[in-house]
Amino acid sequence: MTIKESFMCDYISGDDKELPLPRWYNSLINKQIDEVNIADVLKMIRQKLFLSIALPKAVDFLRDNCFAGELYDGELMQLMYRQEMAFCVKNRSIFESIVQTARDKYLDYSLFTEDEKKEFGNFLDNFEEALHAVA
Repeated sequence: MTIKESFMCDYISGDDKELPLPRWYNSLINKQIDEVNIADVLKMIRQKLFLSIALPKAVDFLRDNCFAGELYDGELMQLMYRQEMAFCVKNRSIFESIVQTARDKYLDYSLFTEDEKKEFGNFLDNFEEALHAVA
């Protein structure tokens, strides 16, 4: 079943349908949930669309790769921290595990420069602190 069928939503039509975001949306709603990719999840979270699909998929992507992203490594985890912290806190044990996995791996992650490793380490500290701040 497609997202369009599940949510009974319509295509964006008219002059706006050729703009990048409406074009992506029209493509997205034709997908089945298992066809949703990392780029889709990032856009869904940014646009606050179909979060009942996007947030569990984000968890799956982060469990598979704590550095998941489209534009840069770690993008999905940072987006979750900035926009969906309430979801992260509600699922604290899952995100503690994801943060710990990232903590175990980031210093040896060859795609990060030394400055990026330092920045990512600080981000992990902030994420971990935020997970425990709202108890």
